[in-house]
Amino acid sequence: MPVPSSFNDVGQDRQLRSFVGWVWYEQEVTLPQRWTQDLGTRVVLRIGSAHYYAIVWVNGVHVVEHEGGHLPFEADISKLVQSGPLSSCRITIAINNTLTPHTLPPGTILHKTDTSRYPKGYFVQNTNFDFFNYAGLHRPVLLYTTPTTYIDDITVTTGVDQGTGLVDYQIFVQGSEHFQLEVRLLDQEGKVVAQGTGCRGQLQVPNAHLWWPYLMHEHPGYLYSLEVRLTTQTAAGPVSDFYTLPVGIRTVAVTERQFLINGKPFYFHGVNKHEDADIRGRGFDWVLLVKDFNLLRWLGANAFRTSHYPYAEEGGPWGRRRMLGNVI
Repeated sequence: MPVPSSFNDVGQDRQLRSFVGWVWYEQEVTLPQRWTQDLGTRVVLRIGSAHYYAIVWVNGVHVVEHEGGHLPFEADISKLVQSGPLSSCRITIAINNTLTPHTLPPGTILHKTDTSRYPKGYFVQNTNFDFFNYAGLHRPVLLYTTPTTYIDDITVTTGVDQGTGLVDYQIFVQGSEHFQLEVRLLDQEGKVVAQGTGCRGQLQVPNAHLWWPYLMHEHPGYLYSLEVRLTTQTAAGPVSDFYTLPVGIRTVAVTERQFLINGKPFYFHGVNKHEDADIRGRGFDWVLLVKDFNLLRWLGANAFRTSHYPYAEEGGPWGRRRMLGNVI
């Protein structure tokens, strides 16, 4: 079964299309030698989306479970792949697409007990929503690495003060309490416009290029690059972790009657958007994503409603973290 995709529409089997229950994915992956031998390297398995309930094993060892079909989750598998002379690992993912009153979207299971009409144990999945219950590994399954001391998260909020852009940042680090952080903000020409140090601070950008929606400015969607470099000392010498985050400087406010961006009224022109498509179901597809955004631009849209679940990260300006390619 190709990944990412929904298993429902790939085949021509009606039983597969309407299947409710457990499905299994498995792949053998060859790892770089450094990943398996360098104990200063942290190896992470990341699943972009598994609909709906997932259980994951690596080399037969249970590593993580996750409920919620539209959110990424991950597991640190360093100890499993660095425990011996291994050059590969077997990734197994079991997914159950049964919907209950407690899932999102919700559903119910109706057991048919009339044995004159239905075989023993027969049931149907009842749903009360107007889109199909696509299931499978809908987004990429990836392996990536970081040092054992690494940048775990970055929070950015922006503001504007009389033409000066304000970028407040907070950086979260895991693995050690002894490290140095350097922060730089670069414009689209690669020029450093502000810099700082430490886990928390504010960068000030005189005469900042503000982020504007489509049709509100001749150069909409201006993004700076926030570069964060972490350095920590180890027995083998200094080790660095590096991450770049796109940042748009803007303000957003809501009054009783208006939605304001950078102090100017914003009018929403847009549509509802689903991640559904022919054949691939809800499986992520770069070509389809680009086509959708070109259609939105052609329509003169400046917004869309995500109906009705968290969308793939690749569809936003934040992009993907240190990914090294699909493993399933």
